[in-house]
Amino acid sequence: MIDSLVTDSTFKLRYSQFYWKDSGETGYAGSDRDEWVHALRADYSSGYLFDFIGFDYSFALADDLYIGDNITNTSNLKYDPTDPNNPDSFAGTTQAFLKAKLGDEKMGLDMSLGQKQRHRFLLDDNETRILPSSTVGYDLDAHVGSLKFYYTEIDKQSPRDDDYWGRDLTNFYGQKIDSVRTYGASYSFDNGLNLAAAEAISDDYLKRQAVKAEFKLPVAEGNLKFNLLAAREQDDGDLFEYAGVPGFIAATDDYEARYWEAGVTYSRDGYYVGLLHSKVTGDDFNRLQFSRDYGASYRAANLFYGFVLEDEAMWKLKAGTNFARWGLPAMRWDMHLAYSDGAAGFDGFRRYEAQSVLSYRFSGKLDGLSLAWLSVTHDTKGTPDGVNRTFSGYNITQHDANRIYANYDIKF
Repeated sequence: MIDSLVTDSTFKLRYSQFYWKDSGETGYAGSDRDEWVHALRADYSSGYLFDFIGFDYSFALADDLYIGDNITNTSNLKYDPTDPNNPDSFAGTTQAFLKAKLGDEKMGLDMSLGQKQRHRFLLDDNETRILPSSTVGYDLDAHVGSLKFYYTEIDKQSPRDDDYWGRDLTNFYGQKIDSVRTYGASYSFDNGLNLAAAEAISDDYLKRQAVKAEFKLPVAEGNLKFNLLAAREQDDGDLFEYAGVPGFIAATDDYEARYWEAGVTYSRDGYYVGLLHSKVTGDDFNRLQFSRDYGASYRAANLFYGFVLEDEAMWKLKAGTNFARWGLPAMRWDMHLAYSDGAAGFDGFRRYEAQSVLSYRFSGKLDGLSLAWLSVTHDTKGTPDGVNRTFSGYNITQHDANRIYANYDIKF
């Protein structure tokens, strides 16, 4: 029982190199990047002492290998506008938490306390940069058969480019948000139906709720998956920026936005194809639970930008396959094409996005090495009408990106 703390533990080293070449013509998020960075991350996960309590710890180092001239931002390391070619390096803890468990597979309770990467329906710490963001707080997860409940409360965040242990949660005016709480439940039926609901509350600031349903149906030697999602977010206290944030969020007396999406995906023998439609009503569905929040990934999943303006209607075609039928089972390709129009407050609004990801996982003597190439083109047309919308912010953006990812994992 005591030995299991060590014998059931895992240790992993990851060395990464990312090269990003982005060109943003205009707009809040249309940044010019030319960065080559590398990082080393060590992750230790213990077993459970007396089959009850353990701990996880991660430490990371990151620095640049090359930063191009004439950039307007860096993304994997903290950008310094006074010295753009020398972004801040990273050396610090990325996870440190206690964990405990009770019960068994039929009925049980899992708990954690500390700094960790959290993945909830409405609070999903971002892992798209060379190092992940994390949050500081505690979690409770309970399950009874196929019924699951959870509760998470955080009061600090460690941003993905910042090696400081836990910065206060704030709004865009720098005022402190005491905590963010999220809780929810899900249930999986034997017939392929999955239901989930969640709520997240930023104290005295913002509230959001979401429900989703997924149904998987065997058909034509494959599977057909249907999904529905509806979400709402609204102002919830004196910390909300009713006066707006210049170039980002419009002023308002009463904020409430609604978002829904519906999709269908067919998958068979290593490939899939799908179609998704989404719509926003009320206000722009673009609020964050706190400034520097990177965790709003539940809407129109996997788009490079959020298609989330008031009255914006989006269609997305997605597809992907591995290359097993051509003798390369370790290679795969995923893509999407998205188009939207109808956003309120613009003349001639429309936008499209094309994204492609080609990836390969090595085996044999190079087992643990993976490479990926991300290519994105995002283009938005339209001008604010000057009446219903007097700012453009990040909404009118042209952005081209090519990003190379190399990761090498060693497990002990």
